Amino acid sequence: MILYSQPGCPQCKMVHMMLDQQGIQYEECQDYDEMQKVGIQHTPALNVDGSILMGRDLFAYIKNYTK
Repeated sequence: MILYSQPGCPQCKMVHMMLDQQGIQYEECQDYDEMQKVGIQHTPALNVDGSILMGRDLFAYIKNYTK
């Protein structure tokens, strides 16, 4: 799982906190070129097994995550 984020982004900070609270393991990427390669134009975004989740889908995934 990869979290695409930007420094200073309040939504990204919130997603960090939510992932940590749920105990979800993730890597973080703040490389703009890498984000462009996978088609991400806005952050935060979460790559889950090749599917890019953003917005409501991202928050719903974290909220409903089960180990």
